[in-house]
Amino acid sequence: MTFRSFSFFLLFFLIKKFLYYICHDNIRMLCICSAPQFLFVLVCFSFLVPFR
Repeated sequence: MTFRSFSFFLLFFLIKKFLYYICHDNIRMLCICSAPQFLFVLVCFSFLVPFR
């Protein structure tokens, strides 16, 4: 794993944690937050693939 892909993974992990804490506190935000999770993962992996 290269440094750039590692940094992307770390950034992804931090944003996911941040989103989780926001959504966990606010029940109404849960629907909004859970919807783009899959899209966010797809975008992140599309960034990761060319850097391998």
